[in-house]
Amino acid sequence: MKFKILLLGFGNVGKGFCRLLSEKRKILKENYGIDPSVVGICTRTRGNVYDPGGIDLTIFLNRTERTPLIPLKEMLGSKVMIPEDPSVEELVSKADYDVLAECTLTSLDGGEPAYGWMKKALERGRSVITTNKGPIAFHYPELHELELKHGSRLLFEGTVMAGTPVFATFLQGLSGSRIQSFEGVLNGTCNYILELMQQGKGYGDALEKAREAGYAEADPAMDVEGYDSALKALILSNVLTKKSVPFEKIELQGIRAMDPGLIEQARSGKGKIRLVARGRLGDNNSDISVKPEVLLPEHPLYNLPGAMNGLVFNTDTVGQVYISGKGAGSRETGFALLSDLIALFPGKRHFHPSVSVHKEQLISRRAHLC
Repeated sequence: MKFKILLLGFGNVGKGFCRLLSEKRKILKENYGIDPSVVGICTRTRGNVYDPGGIDLTIFLNRTERTPLIPLKEMLGSKVMIPEDPSVEELVSKADYDVLAECTLTSLDGGEPAYGWMKKALERGRSVITTNKGPIAFHYPELHELELKHGSRLLFEGTVMAGTPVFATFLQGLSGSRIQSFEGVLNGTCNYILELMQQGKGYGDALEKAREAGYAEADPAMDVEGYDSALKALILSNVLTKKSVPFEKIELQGIRAMDPGLIEQARSGKGKIRLVARGRLGDNNSDISVKPEVLLPEHPLYNLPGAMNGLVFNTDTVGQVYISGKGAGSRETGFALLSDLIALFPGKRHFHPSVSVHKEQLISRRAHLC
């Protein structure tokens, strides 16, 4: 199945997604029966490009590595775009594509402008895959209604814990279960900083170390003030209940102004400080909080080294279910888009040859033993 992708955002995540598409093209075709092509790429600072015949990602990525600041249209060589300088709105509203892959920066301003772009794509019957937390946190019920009305799909695995399969786990693996509550460490930057603080570093020194390690941005407010964790908790609540909780109703406390007594409390009780996002999910309302807490060794979220993330679901069927993994990274978050893309087209699925051989060998060994 051939289909066309319009990509919004060509930062670390967008490039990670394109690298995976280029790298795994043969596997996608042979194992999943899909043959994707990227026809458009839109950026905030380097312009937009559109080639209905498909962009050669290998060449495009190589040119991007060599000349990371030049306008994107110069990388298409002599190809002429129609329109010559397309806007994002023109491409989303009029371009020929099947899937909108949206990975622009998250905004606390109601999820705009990404929400408007997703809405337009869904109204055109195009499916949307995204890593952008804003639209799913602030507008999930409305977007869900649009996908049902227009026969399109909306998938967003990368909005919580990057490529770690959170939504695949509880939407598919826990089918028939009711998720009564969740608790998670959903921001790797804060987890890294808190671990350094427990080792004796001050907040400022720990933040600088996080910057040097590539975990913290120049402006770390989204992470350290707890906004990122709150958006992810809001997404989990929205998706699980199909109802919205206003952002201002979240009990929110980041780590910048954390009570210093927590560090001593953790040391004396052999605990660890984590920025914990909690959600108690009810039929009529849900309670969400994000704040630093001391967790004891028996807690599932106690052992999360460095920038790792972890999430615990409390269910009415199998009790606690725990999942952990990397919560950030170009390749990891790009993989979330790739996995959503594959999920859009549930056609043929093939075992990798080595898996099939291994399975046959096991059957043969069992028969021999019998």
